[in-house]
Amino acid sequence: MPDTTTRLYDTDFYAAQSNESLRSAQKVTPLILELLDVHSVVDVGGGVGPWVRAFLDAGVERGLCIDGDYVDRSALLIPQDRFLARNLTQPLGVEERFDLAISVEVAEHLPPSSSHAFVKELVRLAPVVLFSAAIPLQGGVDHRNERWQSYWQGLFAQEGYRAIDVVRPQVWDDKDVTPFYAQNALLYASADAQFRKEPVPPTGWPLDLVSPRFFEYQRSFIDNPPVRKAAQTLGTALLASARTRAQRLRDSRGR
Repeated sequence: MPDTTTRLYDTDFYAAQSNESLRSAQKVTPLILELLDVHSVVDVGGGVGPWVRAFLDAGVERGLCIDGDYVDRSALLIPQDRFLARNLTQPLGVEERFDLAISVEVAEHLPPSSSHAFVKELVRLAPVVLFSAAIPLQGGVDHRNERWQSYWQGLFAQEGYRAIDVVRPQVWDDKDVTPFYAQNALLYASADAQFRKEPVPPTGWPLDLVSPRFFEYQRSFIDNPPVRKAAQTLGTALLASARTRAQRLRDSRGR
């Protein structure tokens, strides 16, 4: 992978994922296992493996985490033989079929042109997919494809998978679940998916939702002095760069 990717998804990025994602996964996992008989799980874009770790700890026999070769293997929360390095913008080349596929807060990092192909990869892996992706203006590291939940619902529908909104209502106000998971996580299931009991989404919940907790979560970063200082420094640097480019343009035009 390019050096820029390695710098973006560095040790600090995955350290944050280890803490927040694992805590969130530990709360969501039992909700999924109540509905679905899961013996195997694959997480596409799973980083250091917090979601796979949570399912393994809950008794799931087989777990696989797929992500880029830039992931630091020494930081993995799962055995190294349960990690598979792949370019997520390309076919994964995984022939195994799993009971559940996971991809949470990943698709927004991929080029918009790969959206449908990525969904096709997920549904090829499992009859049920736990999916979450950043909504417009959510912000984050290298977000290139922020979309409303209904956009992804449309792509999954083209593959014969229906959206089942049973996770968000149960974790919406759970402070142990990071707000963007509570805001964005939906189940998608094929017509032949086998559930322990039929999932019944609540009425009155539109797909496109923004959580008030998310605003509080974002504000906590803004109110953090080191983060605020870094943002101000970045803004000053960008402004200086823009002024330099503008001056060079004027000079080239003889003004």
